[in-house]
Amino acid sequence: MPQVCVPSRLATPRLRSRFPQAPRGAITSLPFCCFGARSSTNVGLVVVRVTSPEEAVEVVFRAFLGGALDRDSLSARNLAELMGQTTGFIYHHWGALDPFLLEVSGLGWKALVAEVAAAASSKRTGAAIAEAYLTFAVSHPTLYWLMAERRMNDELVRSTLARGAALPSYGAWVSFLEIARGTDKSITPAKARLLHAAAHGFASQLLSGRLTSTPETAAIPPKELCARIAADLGELFFAAPAAKRAKSARSAAPAKKQRAAPRRP
Repeated sequence: MPQVCVPSRLATPRLRSRFPQAPRGAITSLPFCCFGARSSTNVGLVVVRVTSPEEAVEVVFRAFLGGALDRDSLSARNLAELMGQTTGFIYHHWGALDPFLLEVSGLGWKALVAEVAAAASSKRTGAAIAEAYLTFAVSHPTLYWLMAERRMNDELVRSTLARGAALPSYGAWVSFLEIARGTDKSITPAKARLLHAAAHGFASQLLSGRLTSTPETAAIPPKELCARIAADLGELFFAAPAAKRAKSARSAAPAKKQRAAPRRP
């Protein structure tokens, strides 16, 4: 489990109430309190007090990844305490909370792409790509919400695009397209967008509880449901392996020469 460590002076009932998802028993008697540490032997990553923007983004990302943050924890004050800093640290480096959270979401997109790439590399099927996407969303619900569902600041989006930069989700989209086309060369950008939209739609329905509240799905565990949905998406958007092999064999076979028609006298 990822570890998120903050100074022990912050291990107060007030902090615990602000981060209710932090596992019980995670506070240790060391000079640091560690959210996500299962045992004293698991304490390896220790952040005393972040001193750089990169460290701040990494620490908060790890907190999301380890389930130590929920949606109600996303205030500048709460996140600054997690970093061992004051809110001035966030406003000095980012000017506001939204640009900071945008950078955190960028690490989330990189983590998601890594999971999808690993699944595609090992299984090389469209179903594996879809399942990795859905499983990531279900395993990290608050992080996925931050990445894909939290309302973006319109002015931040305009200013980011105006200076020629791309949003973190765009880089993930480009990688997603490359991974999909590496599995099936017939995947077009339009088809990949439909696949991504379908996967995101199912992820949102899973996380909201709507997809698991029907008579057909209520008794199915979420991860098993992910696998079933992924199998359907893989069949819908990707060519079947047998069909791809047959097409490859036909293209590799030498073309038969046609006999020339006899000339008429």
